[in-house]
Amino acid sequence: MGNLVKLTNDEKILLHLLRVGKSPDEAVFPRDISQEGIGECIDVTQSHVSYALKSMKKRGQIESHLSHITGVQRRRNAYFLTELGHSYAAKLKRSVENVDIIIKGKDGQVYETKLIEFTKEKKDLDIIKALGYIDEGGVLNVAELEKSVRRGDEKEREIIETPADLLTITTKLITGRVATVIQLTKKDMEATRKLRQQAIELGKSRLRESVKRVKKLRDKVQK
Repeated sequence: MGNLVKLTNDEKILLHLLRVGKSPDEAVFPRDISQEGIGECIDVTQSHVSYALKSMKKRGQIESHLSHITGVQRRRNAYFLTELGHSYAAKLKRSVENVDIIIKGKDGQVYETKLIEFTKEKKDLDIIKALGYIDEGGVLNVAELEKSVRRGDEKEREIIETPADLLTITTKLITGRVATVIQLTKKDMEATRKLRQQAIELGKSRLRESVKRVKKLRDKVQK
């Protein structure tokens, strides 16, 4: 029988922040390290995440900084591991990775392996998510796992109806995978302002031409 591993919310957050691996020195951060993003990534409600973050902060395992979060206009708290938290999370990761689990393949074949070996085979599967698919008997059903992954993929391929939907979906896909920081220089900002002004002037010019045409037509009708 495989070993049944139950992580606390605190442990899930520690492993998640260790995987993301961000430091407070960066300018912009992915949604993954905001309270909302952490809850979504480890599948824990916001109230439980909030409680866990407060207790972990008191123990000195994490720290928070008001930061710019990708896809969010206002600054929000971003959470990072302290030296103490990083040390504990690294030990926890090594311990969990070496747990023996039983895999039930899609063909029904059952075999035992280390959790770390299975997650290596499934490159997009992290430890926390893998543990979530292990049943009470310590068995991980690959068919159920892949079915859940497909449901997640279908959700990401939802219909894009408006530009706002496109922005939302793009942000979801980028966050946690690639954190690209775009910083406009003064030159870029000036060029943007010029283009905007040109667009305004063009609009005014077309409006004046339309008014002239209407006046001409009205004069013809009156004659």
